[in-house]
Amino acid sequence: MQVSTNKIWLILILSASIISFVLLIGILFFQQKVLIVGEGSQFSTIQSAVTVADSGDIILVTDSLSPYEEAVEIENKTEITIIGVGKPVLDGSNLPLGSNGITLINSSKIKVSGLTIQQYMGFNGSGISVESSSDNNMFVRNRLIDNEGDGFLSLESTRNTLFNNETNMNNGFGVFIDASQQDLLVGNVSNDNLIDGILIASPNSWIIGNQTFRNDFGIDAEEKQIFIGNVLNDNVGSDTFDVDGSQNILIGNKLKNNKDDAIKIEEDFNIVIGNVAIGNVETGLILDNGAANNIVIGNRLLNNIEDGILVDDDATDNLVMRNKIVGNIRDGIRVGDETENNTFKRNIVNENGRGIFIRNNNSAFTQRNTVIENNIIRNVGEGVKLEGGVGNTVKNNKINKNGVGISLTPRVDEDTMIKTLAQQNQIVGNTIRNNITNGINFDESIDNTVQKNTIISNRANGILLDVNSTSNRVLSNTALLNGLFDIRDDENNFFQGNICETSSGTEVDCGN
Repeated sequence: MQVSTNKIWLILILSASIISFVLLIGILFFQQKVLIVGEGSQFSTIQSAVTVADSGDIILVTDSLSPYEEAVEIENKTEITIIGVGKPVLDGSNLPLGSNGITLINSSKIKVSGLTIQQYMGFNGSGISVESSSDNNMFVRNRLIDNEGDGFLSLESTRNTLFNNETNMNNGFGVFIDASQQDLLVGNVSNDNLIDGILIASPNSWIIGNQTFRNDFGIDAEEKQIFIGNVLNDNVGSDTFDVDGSQNILIGNKLKNNKDDAIKIEEDFNIVIGNVAIGNVETGLILDNGAANNIVIGNRLLNNIEDGILVDDDATDNLVMRNKIVGNIRDGIRVGDETENNTFKRNIVNENGRGIFIRNNNSAFTQRNTVIENNIIRNVGEGVKLEGGVGNTVKNNKINKNGVGISLTPRVDEDTMIKTLAQQNQIVGNTIRNNITNGINFDESIDNTVQKNTIISNRANGILLDVNSTSNRVLSNTALLNGLFDIRDDENNFFQGNICETSSGTEVDCGN
């Protein structure tokens, strides 16, 4: 009991010292008024202190009358600081529906810190609402929890800062920025909200070092945002980090164990660098809905249940480079129908279900995707698979120890049953070694070129062209020490300048 009493006295002494220090600094140096809210003080409500406060004043809210059951409005004010001392609580559970804990209206340079704001009811009942050109405000170390609307809402305001706040267990968004620009969110925790942890629906904000766990969606963003070092784990809705706009920058964010896709890019000219997506139920990173001219460099996509990276739905002219894509259950990189002119360069694509899978369901559509200088190793199925692929280039890759090195097969549309053959692809300069079955496998594929590849020590055939694969050109390859045949051809293809020891097929040229 003595220890507990001593702690209480220590807290009281420290609180009194803080209040006295703030009073002294304000009076001596800035000629500010310090307004105290609490038992035995000049104000018993926060609103009464706000109403009389002038520019530069400090309002100290003690916990002696906590919880404060009020909806505080700060209207047409500037440079007022509100500081909670001893963890005071604003509680809206007995107020009319739609009340906010604190509402800023046409106010600027307001600072609010150290408050817990909870249980404001009704669809529009938010912890803090910043409205109507309320600019340059700062909110530090507040707890905005268990509100029926949003934890923090900003509408038509600019340059507001949220630092180290908690916005948890709200029935709307943890943080919702709409029609507001140039905001700064740093080090906030936004967990267990019913919708998004953070929604940024307007441009030009910085979102740095925030945490969003167990929300429906983690972060949802529009255009021209910068996201650095945020952590998004265990969110349960679709598209954990959903980027709906263009010209965003995502650097060093971490996404783990989310129940759907981790990062989704749906627009153009975004930069995605050094992010980590691990163990998500669907895909690590998606480029789709016509996303174009995006740069994806140096990310780690590991152990996701579907794909490491999915490029789909008319995505064009994207660069995917130097990523580590390992242990994904379906495909390391999966490229969908009618995607065009994407480049996959110098990635590590190891130990996935398949390494790189490119498909196409329209033989009249030339994809022109390029797979170049990747390390594609120890994938369960194919290192590279072109299923109905048209006009793609697979060049200078190391493709080792996969189920099959490179496979070209037809694609059959599940709805129309129309078959698209793999055709007009260039397989050039690859090193294809020690794969479990064939080095290069052609199944009903036509008019492709296989040139200057090194195909060694695969357990079945080095190059196999089945009876339905015709008009392919096999030129100047080195195929040696393969388990069955170095080159096997069952139909009418063209061979020239190859180096091999064992072959099957009357047209095969082994250079001897």
